[in-house]
Amino acid sequence: MLAVLLYIVVTAGLNLWRDYRVDTWSGPDASVSSGQRLPDCPIVLDFRDPIFPAWVRFEGSIYRGTQAIRPIGSNRDNAYPDTGYRLGPLRLMRAANTPEGRAGEMIVLKLDTSLTGQVYIRTPECP
Repeated sequence: MLAVLLYIVVTAGLNLWRDYRVDTWSGPDASVSSGQRLPDCPIVLDFRDPIFPAWVRFEGSIYRGTQAIRPIGSNRDNAYPDTGYRLGPLRLMRAANTPEGRAGEMIVLKLDTSLTGQVYIRTPECP
């Protein structure tokens, strides 16, 4: 019984820590950040994932996670140009093969071990 209680307390503590943490991505500069909660922007709470952040700040805009994924595969045609930003096994990529991506309305986060990427859309209502 004590082990179960300890598990619940530790899990709740880790979830709370993750919810309020803001990560800075490595890359060309320190301008990219991400997290689970964003003050004054409750719409980002619609996306919850144990691996991917709920929001990403990139080029001065907030992008929020969606349930959509994109097949990236080997990316030989460079349809998803790498931006050079990384957070652990995640890399931030542009989507050059869609009108939304070319307009800067969509980015993709890809795990190193996956052939697909998680779609994020620009959210102008978030500061």
